[in-house]
Amino acid sequence: MKLCLYTIVATILLLSPVFLVSAQTSCGSIMAPHGWQDYFDPSEPIETEPIIDCTSPFGLVIDALSPRTLQIQGSQVVPGSVITIDTDTVDDYQVSNVFVPGMYYNVILFRHEGPNYRYIDIAPLVITESDYRTLAAAFFTNQADIDTYVARIMSSDPWSGLEYGTPESDTMDAFDRYVQDHFVPRNPPLAPGTYTFVTKEHLLIQSNRFLTPLLRLAHLLLPAAEAATPDTYVVTFTITKAIPVPAGASSVLFLPGIMGSRLYEEGTACGDVAGEHERWFSTRECDHLRLVTNFTGSSINQIYTRAGESSVIDVATVWSLSFPLYQSFFSALADWKRDGVIADYTAVPYDWRMRLDDLLKAKLNSATGRITYDVTNNFEDGYLYQTVKKLVASSTAGKVTIVAHSNGGLLAKTFMATLAARHDPLLEKIDNVILVAVPQVGTPEALVGMLQGSEIGPGGLVVSQQIARQLVNSMPFSHHLL
Repeated sequence: MKLCLYTIVATILLLSPVFLVSAQTSCGSIMAPHGWQDYFDPSEPIETEPIIDCTSPFGLVIDALSPRTLQIQGSQVVPGSVITIDTDTVDDYQVSNVFVPGMYYNVILFRHEGPNYRYIDIAPLVITESDYRTLAAAFFTNQADIDTYVARIMSSDPWSGLEYGTPESDTMDAFDRYVQDHFVPRNPPLAPGTYTFVTKEHLLIQSNRFLTPLLRLAHLLLPAAEAATPDTYVVTFTITKAIPVPAGASSVLFLPGIMGSRLYEEGTACGDVAGEHERWFSTRECDHLRLVTNFTGSSINQIYTRAGESSVIDVATVWSLSFPLYQSFFSALADWKRDGVIADYTAVPYDWRMRLDDLLKAKLNSATGRITYDVTNNFEDGYLYQTVKKLVASSTAGKVTIVAHSNGGLLAKTFMATLAARHDPLLEKIDNVILVAVPQVGTPEALVGMLQGSEIGPGGLVVSQQIARQLVNSMPFSHHLL
């Protein structure tokens, strides 16, 4: 029994360093050539080192800019810099070359890959055969010379077999000088992402041994001549690609305000014949009472609206009097579409009695043209979401502007907030939201309507004070307006 217990304890003690290492490496690894913290050869094999100190992956950092700086597109990179590029990659960058007696610098660039840091070789790219041929085409006049001298300059000894002072030798000399004068080394391209530029500043006490060709030899032969811990400078920055400005016109989605959408019911209530009847807009008291909601804010009767501009009230007619609501705006939208100012437009009717979040789940039945709410509907299947998506697809700019009036503005804000919470890419397709007379901090009129009712129309010609109070008291929209 004791032997078994000792075995268990010993196993735990033996494995505990493994668990400690696992805990320490939870913040990622550094993938770089062997010896990257010192004067190293980029051709060394890549090794993966677990990060020991998560707060300082590259060692103790000096809180200052390094004497060695990185410039991208002519601007010096500082901590937190965001460099915007117009293309997929950027190769317009350089590292400053400072000369300080007794010092040498080891600079290295890392690209962030999740919690890891991967070494990026930023040494200028070597000249290629394609480069040589491009230069030769500008130097020689015939293809035979191009082939001959490109093959020579790429060989281990371009002057092999050439006698000094001969035309061939002189031509080889001239071509070699032309290449040196005209070839512009290119940097490896950097793609958008987050990077960390690390500088290790090493001190050589014996300053006569700091010359560049001897740095590595000095490090190997005179380790005592180097400071035990180099000064470390770190600059983290981001490269991002510019989002192109869409060409062409956006589309417009319009959300009307309270009582701006027509509401319908199927049936024979109010003494009607069988069929569909418009309960709003109406001046009949029975139609108004069919819109009543219960104490939870749910509709008692099967009320719905219909898709399309015709279900948004452009003109309200009371007896023989006409009251324009959105008529002139719809006319302007049609003119703008005809003239190419906008790509397209759609008015979205909705059941203005309901909760804002419920309206996001109101779904179109394509067979009947009805828009109804069901708690089981998905947000992405909602009529509003699908309408915005279609307008994006049909827009030449790939963008949609939302114009919202009154309660429609509250619905628009709820829609945008839901997109943001879900990190939905559709949010980026909405370029403007124009709010018209939106009660963003509430309106006292809603409280008056709930407590005593407010007549609609002159002398309550449309809705009486008593009926208005009865309806508004339980309808969710009145609480939104508070």
